[in-house]
Amino acid sequence: SFIVAGNLVGEQLLADAKLPADAEAVVLIGEPGNSALEDRATGIEQILQKNKIKSERFSAPLADPSKAVDLLKSYIRSHKNLKIVAATEFASAFAGKAMEELGLKPGDILAAGFDLVPDQLDMIKKGYVKFTIDQQPYLQGFQTVMMLYLYKQFGLAPTNINTGVALVDKSNVEQVEKLSAAGYR
Repeated sequence: SFIVAGNLVGEQLLADAKLPADAEAVVLIGEPGNSALEDRATGIEQILQKNKIKSERFSAPLADPSKAVDLLKSYIRSHKNLKIVAATEFASAFAGKAMEELGLKPGDILAAGFDLVPDQLDMIKKGYVKFTIDQQPYLQGFQTVMMLYLYKQFGLAPTNINTGVALVDKSNVEQVEKLSAAGYR
């Protein structure tokens, strides 16, 4: 479920984090109203609230990366207690780029999100994004085709299969990058 995936982002961002008592977070959502992204945001917010971290949602337009980076630079400058950026998709890459352009050090603000776009993987390698979640769209497509085949051949009813939430961080980003370029991740 998308809420569970959002929970994972929140939990992993806070794992081993040494945050000041006044730390704030922002939950980036590139397509407000998209039910999957709204559910991811809800999952992230549940963990932030549980840990008493003040947060708000902010829209970073996915279709215009340079505008998103500029908006996020302004947001970061105006929120001095910002310590966490959690994205419901690959807008965390834009946040990483904004941090880099502002001259912040990797880790000054913890960032994470979803998806394996090249900019996201690059920001992980640079350290500006802690990790990304891969909900494995290759498997989503593969499993769908297999279910259709089994239904057509044997009359087996399709099932709901959770393809998981694979964590991609510095430890495995190189491998995932190669598989992503080949179309498998």
